[in-house]
Amino acid sequence: MLFWVEAVPHTRGVAHELAFARFLPVAGWDTTLTPVGRWEGDPSTEPSVALDAGRNLHLVWLEQRAGLRIIEGLHYRLSTGEISSIEVISDSTYRAADPSVSTDGFGHAHVVWSELDQGRSWIAYREWAPESGWSAIVRLPSVTGQSAFGPDIAASASGRIRVAWQETIGRGSRIGFAARSAGETWQAPRFLSDDLAGWYATNPLIAQAPTSESAIAVWQASDGSASRILGSDVSADPPGPAIVFAEGKSERVEWPSAAIDGNGVLHLLWSTSSATGPTVMYNRRSPGAPPDDPRPLTLLAGGPFDSPTIAADATGRVMAMWIDHSHGDGDVMLRSGIASFGPPLTSLRHLTEGTP
Repeated sequence: MLFWVEAVPHTRGVAHELAFARFLPVAGWDTTLTPVGRWEGDPSTEPSVALDAGRNLHLVWLEQRAGLRIIEGLHYRLSTGEISSIEVISDSTYRAADPSVSTDGFGHAHVVWSELDQGRSWIAYREWAPESGWSAIVRLPSVTGQSAFGPDIAASASGRIRVAWQETIGRGSRIGFAARSAGETWQAPRFLSDDLAGWYATNPLIAQAPTSESAIAVWQASDGSASRILGSDVSADPPGPAIVFAEGKSERVEWPSAAIDGNGVLHLLWSTSSATGPTVMYNRRSPGAPPDDPRPLTLLAGGPFDSPTIAADATGRVMAMWIDHSHGDGDVMLRSGIASFGPPLTSLRHLTEGTP
């Protein structure tokens, strides 16, 4: 499943509408769908989606309505095409942002988002179960008690929940982390990134293996001149030390995306900006081995690129996508492979045409 936001001109302005397409191994990509409905003046942005073992799709997004910024969601049963009614997930008395959703092996959906309260930002969490619906909203404490925002969440098949976020500190920002096993309380939060004066660690995400407890958190960091893509193995307690996957000195490395396939192989994607042009870079790391040498998935003639995203399934199939702004107002580009990717192609598939 691939989700994106399309900016579509209307008589009342530019609409921000959610759209998605499904990939079927035999039939390929199906028709683009818009599950939230056409625009009525309220932008729908920042989609996050997770598919459970029963082929139920859980979608959450940021809705901006009448001055409110709230998190909404729905459930979509792929086997029947049934779509649930839209539900408000966040507390509408606070401004919300940055939703993220994941599912466990029991069909439960786990959602986190940023919640702004009196000038400070907190991480809010809520769980949905098929038999009981939504739980009460819980606020996760930050490591230092300072503002925390931009969370990502990953749930394993056994129900272990891992959350990473960006946390403000006096000399920059660091990556915070907390975990909880099914039916237990949250462990005390801790930092994954090192305390480096002047460095800002941002954009955390967690890649979770589909059939094991293997998980890794990745993020980007910069001091304004140098930049890095880093990660930490969060499978164990405590998590492992920070690992540098990519470093830019004359170029900027940013916007990482990661996935773990059924063989435990980590697939990592990020974008670079340099004097020679923008590039989407790819790397892989087998369990217990050092990372492979990074290599480009795009041609030098393309770009600029943004929103690189990678996914992998239990069989080892990997798919990478990004937005290429060299064609019109931007197209969703896709590459797929088994275990890895071939060399860059002279032409890549355009999933969309128009103004994403």
